[in-house]
Amino acid sequence: MARTRSVVLLVLFTVFLSFSCNGVFGNSGLHNNNKLAKKTIQTKYGDTYDCMNYTNDLPVFPPSQLKGSRDPQKSSSLFNPSNFWLNGKGCPDGLVPIRRTTKDDLKRAKLATEIHASKYNPLTIDKHGTHYAIVGTTDANTKYHGGSAIISVYHPSVVGTQYSSGRIKVQNGPDSIEVGWTVNPTLYKDNLTRLYTFTKTANSACFNTLCNSIKPVRSDMPLDMVLEPVSTIDHKYDWKFMLFWDVANGNWRLKVSKDETDIGFWPKNIFTSLGDGANYVEWGGEVFSPPNVPSPPMGSGSSMLEMTNYDAYCRLIKIINETDYEVNAVGTKAFSDVNQYQVKDEGDTHEADFQHLVLFGGPGGYTGL
Repeated sequence: MARTRSVVLLVLFTVFLSFSCNGVFGNSGLHNNNKLAKKTIQTKYGDTYDCMNYTNDLPVFPPSQLKGSRDPQKSSSLFNPSNFWLNGKGCPDGLVPIRRTTKDDLKRAKLATEIHASKYNPLTIDKHGTHYAIVGTTDANTKYHGGSAIISVYHPSVVGTQYSSGRIKVQNGPDSIEVGWTVNPTLYKDNLTRLYTFTKTANSACFNTLCNSIKPVRSDMPLDMVLEPVSTIDHKYDWKFMLFWDVANGNWRLKVSKDETDIGFWPKNIFTSLGDGANYVEWGGEVFSPPNVPSPPMGSGSSMLEMTNYDAYCRLIKIINETDYEVNAVGTKAFSDVNQYQVKDEGDTHEADFQHLVLFGGPGGYTGL
C-alpha cells in the first residue's frame, strides 16, 4: 500500500508540473511580467528582481489610520536594505521589486499553490498532509478590521514538497489572506526563511504577486524577502505582521517590521467578502508533508515547554476593532490536529512585552494521513 501511494504521489507531482498555469491562479493566469521590467537588481542571496512600475495601482496613503497608543514593545526586526540588496537600496523610487520567474518557477509555484489552496477548513481534520497548531477567534458575527501579532522567526528543516510556516490569517467566506514567514522549497527553490503572503478568493489563489492579489508599494522591501537572522535558544528574533482593512476604501493593507511599514495592499474588488471586513482571525503555525513522509518541525522544532526561550510564539496578538483600535484578542480558541504539534493559548499575561501570548510548535515526525 505504501509503495502504491508513493507511485500515485509521483504521478500527481508529474501531472502538476505538466499542467499549464491556468486554473488555480484564476482566469488571468499566473503573472510573469519579466519583459515589463524597467531595471533589474539582485540580492545578496542570489535572487534576481525586476523593478516594475506599479504606481498606477497605488492608493493615496493615509486614507485611514489606526487609533490608540502603539505597543510598548515592538518586534526585534527592522529591515535594512543595505544588508539585503547588492546595490544597497533596492529599486529606484516609483518602482517596486518583483522576483524574476522562469517557466520552471511558474510550474513550481503552481504546485505550491495547489498544495496550499486545498487545505482543510479551520478546526477540522479532513485534509491529509496539512497540520495546524493555531488559535482563532470564535465570534463569526463580529466584523474585524484586521489583526496583528509579533511572531518569532525560525528556520525549520523541510524536504521535498514540505513546508513549515508561522503566520496570521484573516478570512471571510471564500476569501482569505495569510502573511508570515515560511520555509517552502517548492515555491522558492531554496530552504531559506522568507516572508510570504497567500491570497485566496472565490476565483483565484496564489502566493505573493503571482495572480491578481497583493500590490507591492515599497521600492526596497519585496514580498518574498529572506528574513534573517532567525531565532535560536540564546537569541530571539521576531517580526510584527499586521493585516489592516481600510474602511475608507475597502482595501486590505499589509504592515510589517517594528516600524509597521506599509509594504502592500489588496484591492477591495478582488474579493467577494473580505472587501467588507473579516469575520475570522487566526494566529499560529502550519506545516505540510506528503503522506508517509515524516512531517517537518514546526516553529522552533521543540516539544511544548511553555517557555518563550524554547517555544515559537505569537506575542501581542491583537484584533483591529470596528473603530480601528488595535486591541487584545479575546474569546479565542486553540486547535491542533495531531500530537506532534502543540499550541498553548496563554491569554493575557499582563506583561507589557507579551500581553496576549500564544505558544506553538513541535518536532514533527507524523507519518499518518
